[in-house]
Amino acid sequence: MNAPTKDSEIPVSANDWLGLLTRLNQRLLSTLNERLAESHVDMGLQPFADQYPDSPLAEVARRALTGIIDWCGVPGASEEAIADAENRLGIRLPKSYRDFLKVSNGFVLPGRFIDILLPVELIRPFGKDNEEIVQIRRELVVDPVGEAFEYHLDRAIQVTGTPQMGDDFILLDTYRSTALDECDARIYSRVDIYWYASFAHLMLEESESSL
Repeated sequence: MNAPTKDSEIPVSANDWLGLLTRLNQRLLSTLNERLAESHVDMGLQPFADQYPDSPLAEVARRALTGIIDWCGVPGASEEAIADAENRLGIRLPKSYRDFLKVSNGFVLPGRFIDILLPVELIRPFGKDNEEIVQIRRELVVDPVGEAFEYHLDRAIQVTGTPQMGDDFILLDTYRSTALDECDARIYSRVDIYWYASFAHLMLEESESSL
């Protein structure tokens, strides 16, 4: 479990989210050109741009790869687009994630192991594209109740693209909630699983962590 975060710092309004994303954006851009100059570093953005060339976020990814970019996000998603995703997934998305989407419908994270926060149209159950990982994790479960997240990993909602430098994903845990209108968020890797009380808690820590 991760260290607790001050609740007073958690984004709850559109202005809060804009402030958090602005700080994160500044941190990402402060090292972007340096990282682009390192030939051994794979920014992991080109596969997304190639697979979804018409996505507004793909254009942001392409600009990031040139180093000519001032904002890593895109305009927010409409309530209709969010509702369409919820109908497709058969769940109600947690409030903090919905609030993020309304400010920026996805976000590019150049230089991070997790490089793309997907637009709402592309989020999906983790098991859709990761059957092998799901099966391996389930076989390791000893207690399906105590390890419900691992046991039901296929139903977690994947909100990030597949990275190029590792196997890290941001997942929304549809089986566990510690707050009203929220669900727990996880950073999943084959090495470990990090827990956060909500998507907002996770993103606050990401905005303050070192690149």
